[in-house]
Amino acid sequence: MNGSRLLRTFLDMVAIDSPSGEEAAMARFVAERLRSMGLEPRTDGAGNVLASLPGTGPRLLLCAHMDNVPPCRGVKAVVDGDLVRSDGTTVLGADDKSGIAVILEALETLKEEGLPHLPLEIPFTVREEVGLEGALALDFDKLGASWGLVLDHGEPVESMVVRAPSQNSLDVTIKGRAAHAGVSPEKGINAILAAAQAIAAMSLGRLDAETTANVGTIQGGAARNIVPEEVRLQAEVRSHDPSKLKAQTDLMVRAFQDKAAA
Repeated sequence: MNGSRLLRTFLDMVAIDSPSGEEAAMARFVAERLRSMGLEPRTDGAGNVLASLPGTGPRLLLCAHMDNVPPCRGVKAVVDGDLVRSDGTTVLGADDKSGIAVILEALETLKEEGLPHLPLEIPFTVREEVGLEGALALDFDKLGASWGLVLDHGEPVESMVVRAPSQNSLDVTIKGRAAHAGVSPEKGINAILAAAQAIAAMSLGRLDAETTANVGTIQGGAARNIVPEEVRLQAEVRSHDPSKLKAQTDLMVRAFQDKAAA
């Protein structure tokens, strides 16, 4: 592989703004590179860029995503020896442009050196960071690979992720009754208090080797002297075991319902 070309590809890509939903410029860059290698990329209705390379043996899928999390506009990469970083005002965009760069360099090397290889299916997806929306839109009937590698993982470089948890997201609104906290607090129903009691009744954090739960945001209230009428929370549960995922989700939902009812 050509290390200097790999670096240049990566630096060129991180200079392209590509927040989720705005990957068109990245898609054009990737498609042009693929065409320069003699491949025939296509773009599906979701904006994913797909290509294939004939070979011998079972088909292998190589995948990476084109979008970045904010702040990702105007990235200025700094090359510091063997390290590439941002200037500190934005993310670098290595998630997942490093994965794209590796795939493109691998394809270049295969073509240049005429190396034997498996047939390759290559989807570069959109809107991964906001819920795998590009991947969900792929037409899997047109992808013949039964196994694949998604280059979207951090350190250590040598590791491979072979499974991931399912996740349930909870968006909760608790409604009480507003009242003046200094004049007539007894006329109010404190939504934040109900939320706090519900959270206190939950098991959160690392529940076991397969399961985690978290309340991540809480917002509500109008002023320090007003009994809060409404509070909104965001929470999640993750588990490798579907039965544990459901059980923990049900426990958290019941805690919110019971404390709000009380």
